[in-house]
Amino acid sequence: MNVGYNFVGAANLHLWKDNYMQNCAAGYQLNGAIGPQPNVLGTYPSNNQWGGTWSYANPQTYNLSGVAPTASKLYVQTSCGICNPTFNSAFGGPALAYSSATGTLLPSAGTPDANCAPTSASWRITGDSSANDSANRTGAIYVLQLIAMDSIFYSDTGTGAFMDSNISMLAEKSWIAQYAAYNAIANDTSGYYVDSSAALATFYELAQSSRFYWLNQIAQTIDTGNYTGAQTLMSLNIDSMANIAYDTTTSVAMQDSTTADDVVQNYLTYYKLYINYINTSLSSNDSTTLSVLANLCPATAGNIVYTARALYDMVFDSIGNFSNVCGADSGARFGNTKAMNSQNKLTGQQYHLYPNPNNGNITLMQYILDSKPVLAEVVNSYGQLVKQYNLQFTNYAMQLNFGNLTSGLYLLHLTDSYGSTYIIKFVKE
Repeated sequence: MNVGYNFVGAANLHLWKDNYMQNCAAGYQLNGAIGPQPNVLGTYPSNNQWGGTWSYANPQTYNLSGVAPTASKLYVQTSCGICNPTFNSAFGGPALAYSSATGTLLPSAGTPDANCAPTSASWRITGDSSANDSANRTGAIYVLQLIAMDSIFYSDTGTGAFMDSNISMLAEKSWIAQYAAYNAIANDTSGYYVDSSAALATFYELAQSSRFYWLNQIAQTIDTGNYTGAQTLMSLNIDSMANIAYDTTTSVAMQDSTTADDVVQNYLTYYKLYINYINTSLSSNDSTTLSVLANLCPATAGNIVYTARALYDMVFDSIGNFSNVCGADSGARFGNTKAMNSQNKLTGQQYHLYPNPNNGNITLMQYILDSKPVLAEVVNSYGQLVKQYNLQFTNYAMQLNFGNLTSGLYLLHLTDSYGSTYIIKFVKE
């Protein structure tokens, strides 16, 4: 369509102002009614701007509604050349086009509202008249553009004493958002996003030479059942495809940097686990890896964590109790842990055991690797201490045998070297 702003539908309360249009087949296209712009009194001009070159073939305004736009008058700044559209066309002929003669294109009685002056040289589209924010800054396209321009403010994972370079996950968050944006564009079979925004079209083009494209291709290849082809794609070096690119015209800033390698690796880890699951070759180590991946923080480890949780539920035939609260130690993957001193606790630490219920043979897992001794105490339903261990984790999981316990309900108390206590309920069959 290549229209800057296209309004479709019945009369509504849309407020259209402070926008910039350029390189469009039509800058503003009306196919309905949106009311006087920016307000019924014309107390200030709409301050929309038409940059670049226009003609009656690619007009600044185009009325497609079939009736005169008297219900959608435009108040403009006549002293500002690019604010006052002169090339105005209409379906049905010039009599239905915007013009001062018909009283549909009027000089404003006031000065521009300074709330949101146009700053970008790229054109945008609202999609339709549903985006009724006063500055046309609502809707998916606007958010996707901000992501593509790397203009979203991401709060840091760490706070206070934890705010250091080891746990600052801003690059990972930016990568996660841009990969989600890429997938949204790639999955848009109508081409609406790339047709509606120069920034999104540029971002999508740049991303064809990035890991965004590569991971999307792996996912699509798996979806078709071509697991051998997916494994071939996954064998490529992840750093060789990392790509940071900028476009000065649209302000797009693609941030596929090697700083996000841990997040990328999480996707590859999941895809390998999934293929093993499909091929019924999921090992006990794979099960442990899946559990760790499912318990990571999605905000810093990637949306693939949610997918891993769904696979976890299928593998273990249960609904996992996962948390989306990311502590200060939440890294991008389970191999990314933070060195600590005696005054710091593993604030994001959790433990998990499976299967539950069990026959006495269980796997106990840490979500953050802590090689220091952990005291484990098993208490029965009468509050009696029946077993006690000193555990030393060298990986994320340990095998324990409670086979000599009688059937019943038990509590496993875990106390780490920092004095933190964790309690897990389990059933011995």
